[in-house]
Amino acid sequence: MKKRIISVLLALCLCAALLPTTALATDYAIYSKEPVVFQVSGDVLGALKSDSSLWTWGRNSNGAVGNGKGFENYYDFQHTKWIEAFVDTPYKVLDNVKTYEGGTWAIKTDNSLWVWGETAFLLGLSDDALTAVPQKYMDNIRSFNYGMSLEASDQPYAEETLAEYNMYLVKTDGSLWTWSRNGYSETGDGTTQERTTPVKIMDGVRSVRYV
Repeated sequence: MKKRIISVLLALCLCAALLPTTALATDYAIYSKEPVVFQVSGDVLGALKSDSSLWTWGRNSNGAVGNGKGFENYYDFQHTKWIEAFVDTPYKVLDNVKTYEGGTWAIKTDNSLWVWGETAFLLGLSDDALTAVPQKYMDNIRSFNYGMSLEASDQPYAEETLAEYNMYLVKTDGSLWTWSRNGYSETGDGTTQERTTPVKIMDGVRSVRYV
């Protein structure tokens, strides 16, 4: 009997230990009084509420929160180190959002793709990756994603540019469009020629995900 009680107590302790991993999402759902879609991307957290508004908070590196204040920091002379600013309360980035999968982009209910922070910088919409607010990139978008190219992964200290990434999007008509440095034929257009603008690859595609 004692062994059974001890086993139950250990199980309860294990459950309690696991609670912090989901507590943040639960707390915000309670705070908002509405269901949310909760995403974590790096040091930024995002919540897509049931009213289609997107809220983000966390470490505001490279404009990741999307509040227009970019990478805030100041120099602490007493401790001789840079202090990075954090957004510690949810900030509303966009309204009318249909798709959010973490990161610094979202698709609105009118199928327009909006980007900020690193994504806006990589797509050439911002000369300064440190001060970014959401900007519309393209209309008629069903799905979008991007990831580090094979060439960039071979050079871990390479400067981040669009050429270091593979970009993929699916339009509402089901056509798949890609662009990248394309050194390993990642674009899928039958060549190894660098593509800096979207190239149509195929039709009949539902969504795209970089893995």
